[in-house]
Amino acid sequence: MPYRALIEALRASPEHIAELIHHLPPSAHTWKPKPEDWSLAQTVAHLAAAESLFEARLRHILAESNPFLPYFGPNVAKPEADAPLETLVARFRANRDLLINLLGGLTLEDWQRPAVHETMGATTLALQVQNIINHDAEHLEAMKVVIAAYPVNSKQ
Repeated sequence: MPYRALIEALRASPEHIAELIHHLPPSAHTWKPKPEDWSLAQTVAHLAAAESLFEARLRHILAESNPFLPYFGPNVAKPEADAPLETLVARFRANRDLLINLLGGLTLEDWQRPAVHETMGATTLALQVQNIINHDAEHLEAMKVVIAAYPVNSKQ
């Protein structure tokens, strides 16, 4: 399957996050370098919340002929950390598994189905999956920046 690498990249994201945070003290989970920044917990909450939006977008591409895909920004999948970080990671993993299950049953033709994205223009289901992977990578890098800035001896 030519799209196996995309599915494997999707599968790896929750694991990368779990590896990144497993050694951190609980005080690091909600710490922010600046008030306007997102904490680790907020970032993972955002990723978990975005999954249902991404899945709905992919289902829309599968159900309609060349559908219009409206842009949704970070405020749509609000970074509301309503649980401990480990729970948020588990939620992200469970939501991601649903997305992977959807993708695992697709045909080559399904992967190539076209759509028109509000800001990206002409796209395909495969390109939208790559967009999800890029979204994951962007937030993983942001989490690394927060971790690097975390004051190791902080009592916060």
